[in-house]
Amino acid sequence: MHETLYETIKVFFAGQLAIPEEELTPDAHLTDIGIDSLALVELALVLEADYGIPVDDDGLKAARTLSELAAVAQKLTARQPVEAATAGINAG
Repeated sequence: MHETLYETIKVFFAGQLAIPEEELTPDAHLTDIGIDSLALVELALVLEADYGIPVDDDGLKAARTLSELAAVAQKLTARQPVEAATAGINAG
């Protein structure tokens, strides 16, 4: 699991939903803990601000658990340097 992103997501939702962090486990289902589409949009904004990841919240909506959410975010961060490098080449 991608600890940094997972921890960021867990801390974010613990604060947003007023749930103790220890209750937010990797296999916690998003709907069971009260995460809705608005919360995912807010998370997308946080990820963009903290990690510079432009996040399409529709991609996040496919996740069912906190660990799946972290995996989706990790895929987005993995793509970021390639897209930046490509943009530099194409701009030249």
